[in-house]
Amino acid sequence: MSGRLPHTSLIIPEKEFKPSSPSNFAQFSALITSSLIRFSFLQVFSVLLLFCTSQIQAAQEQVSIQLKWQHGFQFAGYYAAIEQGYYSDLGLDVTLKQIDFTKDNVEQVIAGESEYGVSDSTLVIYHLKGKSVVLLNQFFQHSPLVFLSHRESGIVSPYEMEGKSVAFNNNNLGDAALNTLLVNTLGDLTKINQIEYDNSYFQQFIDGKIDVIFA
Repeated sequence: MSGRLPHTSLIIPEKEFKPSSPSNFAQFSALITSSLIRFSFLQVFSVLLLFCTSQIQAAQEQVSIQLKWQHGFQFAGYYAAIEQGYYSDLGLDVTLKQIDFTKDNVEQVIAGESEYGVSDSTLVIYHLKGKSVVLLNQFFQHSPLVFLSHRESGIVSPYEMEGKSVAFNNNNLGDAALNTLLVNTLGDLTKINQIEYDNSYFQQFIDGKIDVIFA
């Protein structure tokens, strides 16, 4: 690299330069040399910083996480990790995909539509069926899922659900905890009227068109 510094000016205070004095001239020469070294170092450092930054940005791996529900507070940890740069620091550019009610969210991961996914104890059933799924981490030790009914309906347990309209996950193998609860009490899922849930199911429950929903 040439030692020239094109389009660059070095300015020093006039009082520091007295050409009539040899000692002052030597000091001036030393000052120029020191300043040029510092300036060159800053130039090199800036170039390296820009290069490293561009390399980090270029190396960001595109990763998607398939959520098991619509965007909401239950996924706050993922949102915070994105906003605070935890994923980015690891070289990951993460996209969160909310549930598509027409698809099986676990099968979407198996098919490669997303690299990772969020599920529940239902994952055990997929594993028993020979599906290529791997549990990476377990956040909850107990299922947070519940059934909701209107107080005035008199439905306080699965026993009262027989013959009632019930909206819960039936797009895939179903939420294992809820399925187990219903099978253990009713003996057969055909004893309830399963409603395929979508974006409108909660409003239908409020309007009294559905007797029980899961949450």
